[in-house]
Amino acid sequence: MTNVTRIPEQQDAKCGSLGIMYRLLCGGIVIFSVVAGSPAIADTDLGVGTEVGVSWTPDRALRVSRSEPTLRPVGVTRSPAKAVNYLLELADARVGGYWGQCLKLADDAYMPKGPRVGTAFDQWYRAKDAGVAHPKDRNPPVGAHMFWDPGHSAGHIATYVGDDKAVTNMPDGTVKAIKWRAMNDWGPYLGWAPPFYK
Repeated sequence: MTNVTRIPEQQDAKCGSLGIMYRLLCGGIVIFSVVAGSPAIADTDLGVGTEVGVSWTPDRALRVSRSEPTLRPVGVTRSPAKAVNYLLELADARVGGYWGQCLKLADDAYMPKGPRVGTAFDQWYRAKDAGVAHPKDRNPPVGAHMFWDPGHSAGHIATYVGDDKAVTNMPDGTVKAIKWRAMNDWGPYLGWAPPFYK
C-alpha cells in the first residue's frame, strides 16, 4: 500500500523556500520529494564561484574564470602559483637590488628553462610573435606578465598577482606589490602575455 502525504512549505533564511515537500511511504521506505522551491540566498563565506542561487552575470563569470588556473606558461620551472608566491614574499620583505631590472625580477619568479632575453620589449615581442600576447587586454590572469612602454628602449614588465595588483621593481630597486594601473603613469600599457621562454 502506498501513502502520499503533503508536508507544508518551510522557509529558511539561508536555504530559501524548501517548496512543497511530499513524503511517500512505500513499503516501509520513506521517500521525500521537493517540488518548486525557491533559490537559496548566497553565503558569502563560501567564496566566489561557490554561491548557491546566484545568477551568473558576465562580470561574475569573468571573475570566476580569472580565478581559475588558466595561464599556460611555456619553458618555465615554476608554476604561476609558485611564481606569484615567490614574488609576494619578495614584496613583503621589501627586497631591494632590482634597480632597472624589471625583466630579471619577472624571469626569476618563473625560473625559465628556455632562453632569457635582454629587455621587457624583447619579451613582449617574443610572446606577441608567437601569438600568445593579449594586446591592450586589461583582464590578465594571475601570474601573467604585463607590459608597458615607459619611453625608453627596454620597456617595463611586471607580474600580475591578483586583486588588481602586480609585483614590480620600484624606481629605487625595491620589490613591491602595487595597483597595476598605477604603472600607467610610467607609460602606455601594452597588454599581457603568459610567461613565454621558447
